[in-house]
Amino acid sequence: MATANETIVQNIARGLLFKELSTTDLTYWAKQIEQGFTTPTLLTQLASQTTAFKNENQLLATMYYGAFGKFATIDTMMFWRGIVDNGATLKDVAGRFVNSAEFYAHIPTAAQSNSAKLDALIGTMGVSGITQQTKTEALASITKGSLDWGNIMLYLANVSPQKTTTGLALLSTSITGAVPKLTDITALGSDANLAISKIWAAQTTVATPTTSGNDTYTGTKDADSIRGLGGNDTLTGGTGIDTFIFESTTVGNGIDTITDFAIGKGGDILNFTAFLNKSNTKNNTTVLSTDITAKAWLNGDILIVSGNALTTADTVAALFGTGKAFAAPTTGTKAVIITADIIGDATVWYLVNQTGVTAITADEVVKVATLTGINNLGLVGFESTNLA
Repeated sequence: MATANETIVQNIARGLLFKELSTTDLTYWAKQIEQGFTTPTLLTQLASQTTAFKNENQLLATMYYGAFGKFATIDTMMFWRGIVDNGATLKDVAGRFVNSAEFYAHIPTAAQSNSAKLDALIGTMGVSGITQQTKTEALASITKGSLDWGNIMLYLANVSPQKTTTGLALLSTSITGAVPKLTDITALGSDANLAISKIWAAQTTVATPTTSGNDTYTGTKDADSIRGLGGNDTLTGGTGIDTFIFESTTVGNGIDTITDFAIGKGGDILNFTAFLNKSNTKNNTTVLSTDITAKAWLNGDILIVSGNALTTADTVAALFGTGKAFAAPTTGTKAVIITADIIGDATVWYLVNQTGVTAITADEVVKVATLTGINNLGLVGFESTNLA
């Protein structure tokens, strides 16, 4: 399973280089971040200075934006990058863009004549200063076949002021995981390095309710860190990879409802560091409640179990022991348990086993959260990157 740093590195590679990194490269750069030799901000800046980004990928994204009037998703850009890697030129791809049904649906006037199409392209690419004589010569070359629309689109992308805008949009998408709005990008300014710093800084902003009461809180479009404090809060992360921070005790946390947790690779994060002190996110393979192999576990583990009616402290405590889903403890331990059925919601429990340490009792298990709509873990389970 990918680590948090590996996810960061892979998102940067996908968003700016339009490729998946090898396992070796992924591990190397993730360790560089972990050991403090680089940071996500510096790594993003490095990727944005590569020849592949500046001379090819940024142009590719600019042509897409000019043809269709929208920023592309990373998967879309990776598809077209794959076409180039398999032998097509950027000019070839540009020609496909401006001769596609989607292009003419976006700019119907372009179908009226070559002259109208040229004017439409110049307008959508935001290029100024092209004289009538230049346009006349270009149209004559198209008629003679010595110039095609791919050539024109590639030229316009190179001189378009939108090249900066689409480049910043790719940076934002690679960092936040969400395609931005144009207003979000223009607010960043034109300095790429400064924009990168701003986007990454926004990812570490801790967004919290202001009281320990029963709060309702909704995050932003960015990757928020949401700490509900005490009370029975209703928390919604919004878009972006959000982190929900739990408190050190059940009393200090309350019973929160998290309404839009995204499970799986590239999803949101549940942070139990305050409670566990040091979380073990690796021993999180989903166990069936009916299993009798008594899976071993350790202090600090986050345990995931799927089964029917695991909705009370008694039913969760009954999961531990000989011939049960989890082995009985042998020492005092803390653990987090996440239970889910194949329908409904998942439940998060704190386990503090400090009396009669060879058995788990119901009074040692306390509910701290509900994850609405999280179920059927046999199809989509928790990744280690969902847990901290």
